Amino acid sequence: PQVLPGLKMCLMDPIPDVRASSAKALGNLVAGVGDADKTTAADEGGVDGLSSEFGELLPWMIKMLGTETSPVERSGAAQGLAEVCRAIGHEKAEETLFLVLQLKKHVSSAAREGLLWFMSFLPAILNEDFSPYISVSLPVIVAGLSDDNDGVREVALRAGQVIVNKLGIQHTNEIVPTLTGGMFDDDWRIRHSSVKLLGELLYLVGDTKAVGLADVNDEGDNVTGMSSVARVSTTIRAHLGDASTNHVLACLYISRSDVSIAVRQNALQIWKSIVTNTPRTLVEIMKVLLSLLIEKLSEGSVDEDDDLVYGANKAGNNEEEEVGADGDNGEDIRIVASRSLGDLVMKLGDKVLPAVVPHLRQGLRSDSESVRRGVCAGLAEILLNCSRKQAEDF
Repeated sequence: PQVLPGLKMCLMDPIPDVRASSAKALGNLVAGVGDADKTTAADEGGVDGLSSEFGELLPWMIKMLGTETSPVERSGAAQGLAEVCRAIGHEKAEETLFLVLQLKKHVSSAAREGLLWFMSFLPAILNEDFSPYISVSLPVIVAGLSDDNDGVREVALRAGQVIVNKLGIQHTNEIVPTLTGGMFDDDWRIRHSSVKLLGELLYLVGDTKAVGLADVNDEGDNVTGMSSVARVSTTIRAHLGDASTNHVLACLYISRSDVSIAVRQNALQIWKSIVTNTPRTLVEIMKVLLSLLIEKLSEGSVDEDDDLVYGANKAGNNEEEEVGADGDNGEDIRIVASRSLGDLVMKLGDKVLPAVVPHLRQGLRSDSESVRRGVCAGLAEILLNCSRKQAEDF
């Protein structure tokens, strides 16, 4: 009891190394004393798995996660709580994790930030023991990427990066679906961060790093390190498998046409870092890509009085759109899909049209107005990007 006040004070210290040392000391103390006294903890009124001296430690740290005082104190409490979770055993740590996850919808931005601080420390401390909780933790982190508060968004991105860096190699196929799903969220911030995190994951898997935008040609291919990128591409495909790799590449290609320039640039940089030949890769992923494009063209709903402006005609200039404009009811995603389809037709018209036009014709007969309008967006882009002969043939 005489040691705890000093450790608690150090846990709130403005110097990161002091907080880290204090958190680790707390974890070691709980592990040592807890093992000695846990059999009598319940009889003494303590928390299960903790001695009575530490019975109030967990509630105090969880409370401090939501303190309005400063981010430093929230970070220190989160780091200390993560170290204590390592010490108290699987069952109690799981109970604590799910208790803290309830803060995700708290009205206080400080509490939401405290939760994400906790999520940024826990994977690094638990390492492989954290893997069972990826599926419940990552969606909370991705949701935090669109928070109204800047601090919450920054910590959410940090937490996502920690999960990717610590568990990305061993649990790639558990992480990828959440990130590819985020790439088609209505909120541009989630799309941007999801693309960024996916890129970090692919660089980790491929043992590479992003190449410079100056090294890319008009097709989006890396022109300075073909052999190196070919190795990276082969490594990624071997690690993820063909189906997952094709889906990831299809999502990246569509994101290259996003309405947000930040998303477009990130997606393009990742694409050229892992793809050596765009036309050949598009042929390989054609089936998955077309299926995804048709799905996104028909998603969401639009109001009857809204005028949906498609592709190249929107505002007359694709490159001058405001970064950060939030989509409404999936409209941005339909525009992204239609643009991507137009780009695909321009590159591989004769290979694309026979596969996609029959699906679009069928979509025109749909009972859903949203589907019909999405299909019209796709047809408009096809007509803008195909030749007269191709248009007459199909």
